[in-house]
Amino acid sequence: MFYWIYDLPTWALGALISLGFVAIAWTGTIAFRATVHKRLRSERRANDLIGFMLSSFSVIYGVLLGLIAVAAYQSYANTEDTVSREAASLASMYHMVANYPPPARQALELAVGQYTLQTIRVDWPQQQRGVTPTEGSRRITSLYSVLLAFQPRDSAQIILHTATLDELNRYVELRRARLASVEAGIPAVLWFVVMVGALLNIILIWLLDMELHVHLILGGMLAFFIGLVVFIIAAMDHPLRGTVSISSGALQSVYDSLMKEPAG
Repeated sequence: MFYWIYDLPTWALGALISLGFVAIAWTGTIAFRATVHKRLRSERRANDLIGFMLSSFSVIYGVLLGLIAVAAYQSYANTEDTVSREAASLASMYHMVANYPPPARQALELAVGQYTLQTIRVDWPQQQRGVTPTEGSRRITSLYSVLLAFQPRDSAQIILHTATLDELNRYVELRRARLASVEAGIPAVLWFVVMVGALLNIILIWLLDMELHVHLILGGMLAFFIGLVVFIIAAMDHPLRGTVSISSGALQSVYDSLMKEPAG
């Protein structure tokens, strides 16, 4: 996979892929008219046979693209749900540590707030570049240390402490699921099949014999649509990478509403 495409703006990525397919279709159409078409004209049914092959192949390729697009969207939606639940878990944990007695309360609130800010300002930009963040693990370890150092004094504190540790463990699981999505994506072998299938579709378009302007219009339309579908799949393939990615908005909302110190 060419990961540099995720550094491009969304419109530029879409234009690059879609117009790239159109350029290939038009270039091949013009080149084939001067060479291959002269040989095909001796077969009167050539257009009918090529059209039949094109329609049959397009159905199979369309099903393949549809399944891959659904899988990419499902992965995107699952990661978005994980981020939302991660933000909700952080909010619950912050509410819990706010009920600890001082000085543990201040230390825990500071640790959770700093961790959340670190995730928003440092980890998220790294994820968008395809880098799996590591600094957050150290802050999680520090948070565990502060919690485990606390000694409950009564049954109410025991219940609160147990619930807080359970919530932290749940959050760590959600965080690991998010980090696993940074490098996850459609296997390279599937991308190979997608690109080969697109090329075969375009080659069949090249082989059709018709007026040049009609050939260019029909071939360009088909190639442009194939390019759009490939663009959608590529854009959603890595949910946390590039400009078409899940934002840190859910975490930012939790930080602004609970953890951020009032101005002034």
